[in-house]
Formats: sequence, C-alpha cells, structure tokens
Amino acid sequence: MVSTLQLGPEGFAPYGLARAGPVWISAFGRVDPGTPAVLSAGDAPYDGWKVVIHPDPKSTGTVDLSGTQCSTGKAVRFSYGGCDWNSRLQLSVSRLSVEVSPHLDYTGYMVFPGPGLMRMSASESHGNLGTVVIEVPKVSS
Repeated sequence: MVSTLQLGPEGFAPYGLARAGPVWISAFGRVDPGTPAVLSAGDAPYDGWKVVIHPDPKSTGTVDLSGTQCSTGKAVRFSYGGCDWNSRLQLSVSRLSVEVSPHLDYTGYMVFPGPGLMRMSASESHGNLGTVVIEVPKVSS
C-alpha cells in the first residue's frame, strides 16, 4: 500500500514529502500532506528520475538509503554525487550513503526498474530507521 505524504520540514512546508526515518524524499510536486506518495509523472524516464533527498534538520550521523520494487524485488539504483546524465547508469549504486549531519540536500537521480510501488528504507548499523512506499506512475514513452 502506498504511503501518504507528510508535512515537509522547514523550507518545504506547506507541501507534502515522503519520509523514511531521517531522510525526506521530494519529487511529488506541490501537493498537500496526506496525499498518496505518487511521484510527479511528467515525462521522466524510469532510468533517471530526478529526486531530491533532504536530511531531517534534527538528525545526525550517516544512514543508508535503499529501495526495492515491491512486485519484483528488483533494486532501485541511485545516481547521486555529481555524475552527469550520460554516466548515471554506469555510476549508479543500490545503496546510497547519506550524510545527514551537514543537513545538505542530495540532488541526483533514482533509477527505477519500472512503474509500480517502491519500498524505500533508511537504515544504519543498528537497524531500520524508517520505511516509506512510493508509487512510480506509468509514463508515456
């Protein structure tokens, strides 16, 4: 079941964002909290959907962000850290280490296996810190 968006932290309010523990995920458009967590469709390709990851302002440390497609178990891949559009597939990883202490946004691309529900989880050495289920809509080719 797809999660609902929560009121985003300072700088994003009054809009809704998806939250997995100490990280917020923004790619839903200007929508109200309580709205289903469905990515803003547009014409984004599945192999490079621009998504902002925003560390929670009250968090510290480092967390790992990972994702899987609920129906197939295929991994969501992450292409962050200054790579360009043409190299995003070669440089993508299945687990993104997010330094939450500096409270700086991560801007990059998530590479989805296709449309459907994706379970995104934030974890650290002590275990899972939070999970959210987002929906990747079908896009026109």
